[in-house]
Amino acid sequence: MNKIQKHLVENNMTYYQHFKFAVFFGCLSLIAGVCLIIHAFFPCWFQTAGSDLVQSMAIVFKKRSRLDDT
Repeated sequence: MNKIQKHLVENNMTYYQHFKFAVFFGCLSLIAGVCLIIHAFFPCWFQTAGSDLVQSMAIVFKKRSRLDDT
């Protein structure tokens, strides 16, 4: 089994499911980064948007890892 197949099996996902998941969270990460950069210049803007997105993503990743453990 190659590394790609092994990773997909370990995460119980098809290639397409993994692709959608990774692209979605990659885009959310970019959005969070942009919010944080804008916040650096304008502290009154996006006061919690970046950290809220990061915390939301962390919750999803923690839930996924708990599901994989069962």
